[in-house]
Amino acid sequence: MKFVLAVFMVIFVTMGSASGQEIFVVNTGFTPPVSTFFQLVVEEAFGRLQIPVFFQVMSAERSLQLVNRGIDDAECCRIPDAIRADYPGLLSVPVSFYTATFSAFTKDPALQIRNWQDLKPYSVGVVTGWKILVDGVAKVEPAGYTMVDSPEALFKMLDLGRIDIATLGYRSGLQVIDNQGVEGIHVLEPPLAQRALHMQLHPRHADLLPRITKVLLDMEADGTIARLRMTALGN
Repeated sequence: MKFVLAVFMVIFVTMGSASGQEIFVVNTGFTPPVSTFFQLVVEEAFGRLQIPVFFQVMSAERSLQLVNRGIDDAECCRIPDAIRADYPGLLSVPVSFYTATFSAFTKDPALQIRNWQDLKPYSVGVVTGWKILVDGVAKVEPAGYTMVDSPEALFKMLDLGRIDIATLGYRSGLQVIDNQGVEGIHVLEPPLAQRALHMQLHPRHADLLPRITKVLLDMEADGTIARLRMTALGN
């Protein structure tokens, strides 16, 4: 599947180059259904700007790295403060169209996790590149700390009892649980954090920043973003 997607991207970019328009490549480290929503918004926004766009899902850290190195053009979407130390050069689009909820998941619903410090007695898993979770858990210095490369690996470890708590975006976590068909995993309330996310641009696209900002504001005002959110995420 990865090979097929790679071939498709090469063909797509080649076609764009042949038509005289450069393809604008946008990455995301999120997974469905959130990545589905992001893709709908990005394709609508760049369609209005008349810029051919290619949207791709990949691991969270690689998604940022490729944009930071200038290989790809933009990343959707991140908490600016959470990535600034590692990626100071990226430009944040000031308009946010999604506020992410980051949660703790466990097989023991009796656990009381009300804040980051409550994680300390437990073995906790995080996914590389999910910056707010990686940093938040690391600062607590829990009894156990495991970093994995994908949400799927994270929840497999939780299901097998190798960690007490998995941390991930709320919607992404629920989707992985459903996809894997695992039972007995609970999401704990309240969430660990809720933060607005912003698209990140490579610095060479600084001139595009005001145009993307305006089109996202227009989409918010005319109800397009609300409609696409309902399509991808429901209520």
